[in-house]
Amino acid sequence: MRKSYKLVNYLIVILMLAAPFFTLGTKVAAEENQTKTTNTEQQNTIEHSIIISEETNEIPLPLIDLEIEEGDTVLDALIKATEENHIWLSYRGQGAGAYVEGIDDVFEFDRGSGSGWMYKVNGVFPNRGAGVIKLVPGDRVEWLYTTNLGQDIGAELNPFRENLEPTILVNGFTDGDTVKEKHLSFTIDATSYFGTPLVPIVKVNELEIFPTEENHYNVALHEGNNTISIYAEDKEGRHVSQSYTIQYEKVKEPAPTPGDKNEETDFDHVQLTAAIENTSAFILENGVDSEWEAIGLATSGKVIPENYLSVFHENVENQIISGLENGRIKITDIQRIAIAAVAICLDPRNIDGMNLLELIYNSPERRGGFDTMTFQGNNGPIFALIALDTKNFPVPEDAKWTRQALIDELLRTQNDDGSWSLNEMFDTPSVDITGMALTGLSPYKDQPAVREALDRAVNWLSSVQTDNGGFDGGDFVGGITSEATSQVIIGLSAYGIDPTSQAFTKNGNNIISHLLAFQNPDGGFKHTMDYDYSDAMATEQALQALVAYNNFHNGKGSLYHFGELEEELPDDNGDNPGEEEKPGNQEDEQGKDEEPKDQDEQEKDENHGDKTDDLEKGGNNTDEKEQQGNPENNKNDQKDKDSLKDNGKERTVTDQVSNEIGKKLPDTSSNFYNFILIGVMTMLVGGLLLILHFRQLHKKVS
Repeated sequence: MRKSYKLVNYLIVILMLAAPFFTLGTKVAAEENQTKTTNTEQQNTIEHSIIISEETNEIPLPLIDLEIEEGDTVLDALIKATEENHIWLSYRGQGAGAYVEGIDDVFEFDRGSGSGWMYKVNGVFPNRGAGVIKLVPGDRVEWLYTTNLGQDIGAELNPFRENLEPTILVNGFTDGDTVKEKHLSFTIDATSYFGTPLVPIVKVNELEIFPTEENHYNVALHEGNNTISIYAEDKEGRHVSQSYTIQYEKVKEPAPTPGDKNEETDFDHVQLTAAIENTSAFILENGVDSEWEAIGLATSGKVIPENYLSVFHENVENQIISGLENGRIKITDIQRIAIAAVAICLDPRNIDGMNLLELIYNSPERRGGFDTMTFQGNNGPIFALIALDTKNFPVPEDAKWTRQALIDELLRTQNDDGSWSLNEMFDTPSVDITGMALTGLSPYKDQPAVREALDRAVNWLSSVQTDNGGFDGGDFVGGITSEATSQVIIGLSAYGIDPTSQAFTKNGNNIISHLLAFQNPDGGFKHTMDYDYSDAMATEQALQALVAYNNFHNGKGSLYHFGELEEELPDDNGDNPGEEEKPGNQEDEQGKDEEPKDQDEQEKDENHGDKTDDLEKGGNNTDEKEQQGNPENNKNDQKDKDSLKDNGKERTVTDQVSNEIGKKLPDTSSNFYNFILIGVMTMLVGGLLLILHFRQLHKKVS
């Protein structure tokens, strides 16, 4: 029996030694999450100090940075500061009755009848106790010891931070405005006193509306008076509400103003090449900060700077990973980054361990239960097709959004006049969206319904072109913009229609010549003609438009088609993913002289959109950045492993960009399987003990 107990002891020891390895993966994940949380919390800091007397150099705590949370008071911060720095603290009471008696073994009355501890925040001595004054990031809290009731430290008590209600900031209109446009676009920023973003409840004429993206709202007004009400509440129940009255007066839109006559009839392609070179040089000189800039440079055959990789991975982290975690993911972020990945020779099916294409065709839900594919209007289906068709990637037949489903959605939302709008709520015809729809649907023009829709779109675009060769998007977007022209050029080139053809030449001005009129001497492009500086978004869109037309003219194919997929990556089961239907008439377009058969586009999500009627613009790619990945050391081996080969474009990228493959996230165990393993081993130990027990009983009976 003694040997049996020894065996049991050995098994228990082995189980104890092995247990940490079962939970190692969970610990790794927890530590990573804790690190991310810590990085976020470090932004919520205040400055804090404790001074008894500077004359005698009695300073228990020089000025330090101290992390705080929403709801922390001056007393809470003092407790944290003294605990973290091992300083003795004595206080009594809580809230309004809290009173600090002594710090660092120096008490009230220790140095006279008027001595004791006082505090100030941002130079103000509040007239209330330390237990009720709430702190916000950036505050400066100083605890000072007085010897004569505050006179020696200049203490004069004043009211401080008495209003802790949330704040609402509205941009886009003011109360009592009279507007001439039916559609109103505006932003709402609601925050708690601490600066924490809040989700407001917004109603227009008693009907609740929701943002098109982040804090951007688009509404259709009724003729006459309209009431917009906004309500926000923080986690402690403090709330604020605001109400606005907007009057909409319907007026007849004025006819477009004719532009200057252009005597030229044949376009100068030497000028086109020079424009591409100058625009590329402008972007490279100012730094590649967006996916669209990288895509434009790659398609124009330029070398992409190595430091763009850090921008790329930072955008993956800040926009996709963070968006999936907080429920505010935008499908256009995923699509834009997937297109950029292909452009710089990365595989969008393996970017930092994520399959971006799967996230597209199985679009995740956004906070509130909204399908991200349609949450941003027609942008979602358009750029889904463009991203999937960059290399004719297969889509599973059971996908949430097959190619045909995306096509059908766009056909459903086309307006009767042949145009497309941003969405069904903001139904004003949009030149930009219509141009992008041409880009997305052109590879499927063999379908009769698609060709009919595209032909109607082309006719509509030709009918609304102004005499100066451009397109007027209305006052909301600034009138005639370079971005609208760029989108039309990309779309027409994808569909195989010459932007300089008679149908798109008005009063001697074609679309290409009109676009080039926006180029500044520095190589960049302006948003509208009354701008006196080059705009980043206008420039990146113009570069792609010029490259799209150059490809069309030279028979090189569509802007966003990067050749055929030559190698499938195995799925989790080791099998190749099954294909859905092949894209429409997407042949290898390299060297074709016939009409291009692919899809150009220029997604105008919040980072890229035209300042015009692409109302889903608003986000910025320049969040705080941590470098996400570095190139593999052995570049030659990586080059052999790269499943994406550039067969369709003459483009050059640095070795660092062309050889990197997205990093995989660390594999981690889940608690569920940990518990199963521990349970199984416990059962084995218990079963062994039971067998030993029966054997012992059997010996006794014998």
